[in-house]
Amino acid sequence: MHPSIKTMADLYALNHQILELTIQGVQEEDQYVRPMGKANSINFIVGHITSMRYAIARILGDDVKAPWGDIYDQGKKVLDNSAYPVLSEILVEWKELNDRLPSLFENASEERLAGPTPFEGPGQEKNARGTLAFLLTHETVHLGQLAYIRRLLNYGPAFES
Repeated sequence: MHPSIKTMADLYALNHQILELTIQGVQEEDQYVRPMGKANSINFIVGHITSMRYAIARILGDDVKAPWGDIYDQGKKVLDNSAYPVLSEILVEWKELNDRLPSLFENASEERLAGPTPFEGPGQEKNARGTLAFLLTHETVHLGQLAYIRRLLNYGPAFES
């Protein structure tokens, strides 16, 4: 693995564990609750970060796309709940991607990492490595949102001290 992405790879693996903790015990009927009627639901956030993991896999050289298309993309109009896959279906995709990421990180060449980026985030290196770093931060922010929504829905903390 290229040393410039070793820490990122480790943090993506940690985020997988954090996601599992934040959704542990969440009942199916609560997956679509939108706090205050406007915040994103658990379903939307998990679908969104899973869609972004597909982007990460593509940046690392895998030719995969989210099976649900772009319904979880930023700025998309909120659809009727029936338009979204249920949380358990999204998690199957999340876990499959999580299993693929280590080898993709392991085999990413410096040429690929220094190569062009599909989009630019704020303050990042203007290459694939910078996009991977930005998406790691993006994913981590959304995991914090999930932990907060979990508390709002009276599930208690995701992490016990």
